[in-house]
Amino acid sequence: MLHYIKRIRQLGFKKSLLRITPFLKNRWFKISNKIRFSWNKVPYCPEKQILRILEQHPRTIFKSALFQQQVPETWKQKSEVEKQLQHIRNKTTIIFNKKIDLNDQNIWIKDPIHNKLLWTPCNPKELPFGPHFSYEEAQKNGADIRIAWELGRFQYISKLVTMIPHLKTDEKKEVKEFILQQITFWQEQNPFMHGPHWYNGMEVGIRAINVIYTYNILHEQNLINIDEKKLFFNLLYQHKQYLKTSWETSPTPNNHYLTDLVAYTHLLLFFNAPNKSLEKWIAVADQAFNQQMLPDGWSYEGSTAYHHLDTELLLHLHLLASMTQSKQKAKIHTLYKTAVNVLERLYDTLGKKSSIGDNDSGKIITGISFFNKKNPHKPIERVSHFPLMGLTCITKDTIATTMRHSFFENSRPTGHYHRDDLSITLSLNNQPLFVDPGSYLYTGNPQERQYFRSWKAHNGLFCTDELTQDKETPLFELYKKDWKQQPVVIDESDQIKIISQRPLYCNNGTIIRTLIIRQTEIIIKDIIESNEEHDLKINFTCDPDIMLESLSDGLLIKNNEKTVGLFSSSADFEIQDRSMSTEFGTKIPTLQLCVRPTKSMHEITTVIEIINS
Repeated sequence: MLHYIKRIRQLGFKKSLLRITPFLKNRWFKISNKIRFSWNKVPYCPEKQILRILEQHPRTIFKSALFQQQVPETWKQKSEVEKQLQHIRNKTTIIFNKKIDLNDQNIWIKDPIHNKLLWTPCNPKELPFGPHFSYEEAQKNGADIRIAWELGRFQYISKLVTMIPHLKTDEKKEVKEFILQQITFWQEQNPFMHGPHWYNGMEVGIRAINVIYTYNILHEQNLINIDEKKLFFNLLYQHKQYLKTSWETSPTPNNHYLTDLVAYTHLLLFFNAPNKSLEKWIAVADQAFNQQMLPDGWSYEGSTAYHHLDTELLLHLHLLASMTQSKQKAKIHTLYKTAVNVLERLYDTLGKKSSIGDNDSGKIITGISFFNKKNPHKPIERVSHFPLMGLTCITKDTIATTMRHSFFENSRPTGHYHRDDLSITLSLNNQPLFVDPGSYLYTGNPQERQYFRSWKAHNGLFCTDELTQDKETPLFELYKKDWKQQPVVIDESDQIKIISQRPLYCNNGTIIRTLIIRQTEIIIKDIIESNEEHDLKINFTCDPDIMLESLSDGLLIKNNEKTVGLFSSSADFEIQDRSMSTEFGTKIPTLQLCVRPTKSMHEITTVIEIINS
């Protein structure tokens, strides 16, 4: 008791209240839902509602041309269809580019890639009730819960059901039987409100949308009977009841809350809720998106991957709203187009998706896929500055670069931010040179998680004293200083210049980076201003295809044996072996340029001379 009293005194009343509120909410959730949905009171869809749904044609957004644009053509190609049929016959699937055995009796309570249990297997009725799972449990076993959830979202089932219209009759039945078997198998190991796949609303919501998508295609193809339809109705009804009592709200809500709202609206549409109810929840979702989507078009979570996810959610909300008389229809459509324009500009900058912050590959059904089809006639702005995101994108001649700024407001969640203040990415002749490291994973290895989002992994600059700041940082929190100072961006005919700064996290000093882009060279000037002595450190993480060759006056930069540039600096750099992550769960060996340890260095100038061979 004394410990808690001392802790409250240390934190103060306000911070103590913020910390205890989620705990109390979690306890109340378990108690209230265990009373409502005990083993004798598992919710089933009322028979009257089932009959009403059966009498009407399913209302769906999935026939929309805008949604159909998102379905990858590869899913329907003959070679991919044959590959998926082989997976079905072998009872396997692919998750994060790894083959998964779906015959594994513990498949739904483990990290299937690392083969690590989330807890000891037991009788389903003895599984811990409700959202009891903690990231600490997964860490002890070396399991990454995100991998388990990826399987439980049923996105592999959506991919399988998409190919059904392109199959022969006997193959259609084979795929249908496999899908029903998977859903039944999941239900047996994850009875309502028990186990890891009922842990949070986001996982429940994504799974619900994929089940609705699956049901619609099976229904259109006349492949399921009434009893099989009831299986879907009851499963989706349970997902609806869960979401109804499990909103993932907080003072700084994130993509979880957006997913909850979009999924719940999908479920209302599926169960033929009155238009008045649909319009109400569309208005609530619109309000949530307006809080999280910044006026310059970006999600406020500081991650390009999560902006992709939010954009896909916005597409679903836009299509759901178009089926009603919602007053928010036009506003939601405008917000969606703004989010799309941001992603189009990011693709134009580097020729492929750039990664900033956590690079989780989360999606709802298909992901946002049409940005790869760039419009060659659309002019690319030389400089696009997104002040509220804290990002500048530059395309000049053969040079494409991004620069991350420190703009941050305390009203934003920090779970997916990285230590990328003043970090740059650079591409020459559409060939990436310096890249963002990505995030690799979440819970499976906390040390790797902390490294991939640290100062050391990014192409920014820091002082050695700042490294201690993140040693005990939780997996989904990152201390950041409130900083609203905007960079200076000067676009002249012969050069583009950016001057940006950030606060020191160890005292009241400031770090300043100046980036100058000319036709034949890029100049990076870094300086630290502080009343105390600090050592300035800089890293540059190279693309895996980059090779570095030492010269007397610097380093020769090569890409596939082709020389692209000459790197020189006032500081002494050394080449170290590092890793980067192109997508969640993937780690690739690469090289990193690091400033050698010195007693004191306050200013560093780095020059990259472009060689067009």
